[in-house]
Amino acid sequence: MGRWDVFPLGDVCNLIGGGTPSKKNDAYYSGAIPWATVRDMSSDVISETECHVTPKAISESSANVIPGGNVVIATRVGLGKVCLVERDTAINQDLRGVVPKRPGVLLSRFLFYWCKTVAPRIVAAGTGATVQGVKVGFVKSLPIPLPPLPEQERIVAILDEAFAAIATATANAEKNLANARELFESTSRTIFQIDACTSNPAGRGTESWPVVSVAEITELVTKGTTPTSVGHAFTDAGVNFLKVETLSKNGEIKPDKVAHISSECHADLQRSQLKEDDILFSIAGALGRTGIVQADVLPANTNQALAIIRLRKDASVLPRYIFRALSSGVLIEQIERNRGGVAQQNLSLAQVKAFQLPMPSLADQETVVAQLDQLALSTGALEQNQQQKLAHLENLKQSLLHKAFTGELTADSKAADRSLSEAGV
Repeated sequence: MGRWDVFPLGDVCNLIGGGTPSKKNDAYYSGAIPWATVRDMSSDVISETECHVTPKAISESSANVIPGGNVVIATRVGLGKVCLVERDTAINQDLRGVVPKRPGVLLSRFLFYWCKTVAPRIVAAGTGATVQGVKVGFVKSLPIPLPPLPEQERIVAILDEAFAAIATATANAEKNLANARELFESTSRTIFQIDACTSNPAGRGTESWPVVSVAEITELVTKGTTPTSVGHAFTDAGVNFLKVETLSKNGEIKPDKVAHISSECHADLQRSQLKEDDILFSIAGALGRTGIVQADVLPANTNQALAIIRLRKDASVLPRYIFRALSSGVLIEQIERNRGGVAQQNLSLAQVKAFQLPMPSLADQETVVAQLDQLALSTGALEQNQQQKLAHLENLKQSLLHKAFTGELTADSKAADRSLSEAGV
């Protein structure tokens, strides 16, 4: 890249700020001019916005209109996001339009791809306790290479083609990921669905499974306590303390999300002391998040956002069957019917006890658990594979951008093809 001139961004581009027309004036938001915020930056091109404003709103506020085809970046809130605007679009104060001073010298799409390469630097430079932001002077100081226009055009053409191929591969991976999750969820729903007329699980033919409530098969349904409510505090190490965020969506306990309390606090919090095979069910926040307590996490406690469901030993019920039943999509309707609270969605313990579950024989429970455990294993492996592919595709994009702005793509016209081929794209 030594043959390319390098300039501070502010020397070759105008950085145009934005603003928010007064929300007290409804008439400002009855126009046809798109008005973009970070919420509208969900794809590479902003083609539509949540809000539209009038010319008067622009003239009577600090909002500015960025000409279509130009770049906008987030310098506050959503720091580092980069988009092109499809048409003339007003922006708010969290965004900056980056408009070449001499369009015949710097292509907007070349600028767009370059902004993607410096986005991590913008994020790293963010300051602020609650809302991260960067000063416009910092953005203006970022060095941008300025190759001859024909070379910019070649780089843009190569990246456009490569990124289109990556986008297709990404969409396929995301579809495979969604299909894997849907396969498990639909199978689980079919097994645990209760037919309102026959009390048979849907899809089970003529076989009849009785339906029971959670209360009928449990010796205890309670919830935990937060340490601070009994004069204790969290510690850096000690007894495990589980919260809703400790449970993954598939019921696994995430070690990095486990908090800790002292042994003295554990002794005081008798109600929330967990036992092996206790089932945890979130009743506040992310409703329905489910987990099953294994011996390796004990001793442990939990807080009041998780219901502790302890089965009766004489109930002829497998804990893992109830775990699978409670985590199935079948209970979503029951949760929706019983949902309460305004500021925070929540369920009462009485509502949890009233949940209805199909209850087959122990032999059928074992069959169901084996089937779902095996399916979870295979779909989990597929999910991991697709997640790794998505991460690899994202890394490939960053690699191609790095090569583009170090001169490798134009110096070696086959570099992008080789990178795509090696990634299986």
